[in-house]
Amino acid sequence: MQKISAVVLTKNEEDRIERCLRSLDWVDEIIVFDSGSADKTCEIAKTFPNTKIIEQPGWGGFGKQRQISKDAAAHDWIFVVDADEEIPDNLRDEIQQKISDNDLTKAYAVPRSAWVLGKKLKYCWYPDYIVRLYPKDKSYYKFEDLVYEQVYFNSDIKVVKFKNPLWHFPYRNLNHFLEKSNNYAAAWAEKYFKAGKRTSLFQAIWHSAFCFFKNYFIKRGFLDGRRGFLIAILGAHSTFNKYACLLAKWWETS
Repeated sequence: MQKISAVVLTKNEEDRIERCLRSLDWVDEIIVFDSGSADKTCEIAKTFPNTKIIEQPGWGGFGKQRQISKDAAAHDWIFVVDADEEIPDNLRDEIQQKISDNDLTKAYAVPRSAWVLGKKLKYCWYPDYIVRLYPKDKSYYKFEDLVYEQVYFNSDIKVVKFKNPLWHFPYRNLNHFLEKSNNYAAAWAEKYFKAGKRTSLFQAIWHSAFCFFKNYFIKRGFLDGRRGFLIAILGAHSTFNKYACLLAKWWETS
């Protein structure tokens, strides 16, 4: 069996980290990179075997934190898991079967099944594929990717999709959704402002309207009932916030 290092970023996740780490008890190593938790996140993580805790106060952005935690891993395969996620048994079995041949020319995209406001979304955000399992020595992140980071490869890598999803519990409640949305919008705007990207009020309205249309109609979020409608609205709101934050930065400097 090939060895896997799971990497998890944390900050104040005491209510969710145990569920996440318990679902990773089959990997060979867990790297928990904590950005200054003020709760019992690290204490809980230390109770799990084969877990290495890296404590670094302050937040450097997702790209930087992912790269540092990846570099600290000991094994050939990196499995990225967020503290608000859980790995079900069928996905665990599929991962172990897929990498049994140790083919380091492949990376794997995992579908995410989101649970929002107490119920699973079957359409609105599903399958939400994201590359989470990949060879350590052929991959890297960009430090300037403060949010919406992605893994890059320095050689030809074929991305293969898994069939079974991981479970994603992104928001504790509606207030948590709005808080995360505002933080992501500010970080996104900072990145593109530094890169000289400009925008307009029209673009903010257009992108937010298309976000609603995509989630509610193209991805059939209407089949998720009231939750689907609410998530489509909130997604449009988050998109508008990103462009509004970027626009405001340019207005402040003009």
